[in-house]
Amino acid sequence: MQYQIKRAFGQPDAGRLIAVIYSFTAGHKVDELRKEMEILFQSRIRGKILIEARREIEEHQAAGHSIVLISTALGSLADLIGQELKVDQVVSSQLEVKSGYLTGNFERIVFSQEKLRQAHLISPNLKKDYFYSDCYSDLFLLRAVGFPRVVNPDWRLKRIARRKKWPVYHWYN
Repeated sequence: MQYQIKRAFGQPDAGRLIAVIYSFTAGHKVDELRKEMEILFQSRIRGKILIEARREIEEHQAAGHSIVLISTALGSLADLIGQELKVDQVVSSQLEVKSGYLTGNFERIVFSQEKLRQAHLISPNLKKDYFYSDCYSDLFLLRAVGFPRVVNPDWRLKRIARRKKWPVYHWYN
């Protein structure tokens, strides 16, 4: 309920919410999580990767651009998506592992300003870079890159994109 109230006012504590959601992983083997992510990817995600997204990535690759997936998703899932799309690098949220078991804590949550920080580690001059997003929480990184691209945006991001005259794409399978 607290999350919903903050969300209504545009201030969700998403990092805390993400941590709470994944706290159930404590005590599970990391290999079990990888297997579950593989099943999830094959059954529910792979077929939903938009044709337009694939095309856009291929165009960037043909132009010689390095493709980096920076995602809040867990590493085991983001890696599968990155492999499917043949990206050069994946930066994602990482659960803490000790002796092959998940602790239920995060080593890193790649969300909001952390996405921007991770992008700077990869490319110190973001003004030459593209970034695609559908979510208001990515506003820090969208503002930092030279070529922001907004895809199927949430209402807050759509409003900002229109005001800033950023390209807005509507992609659907």
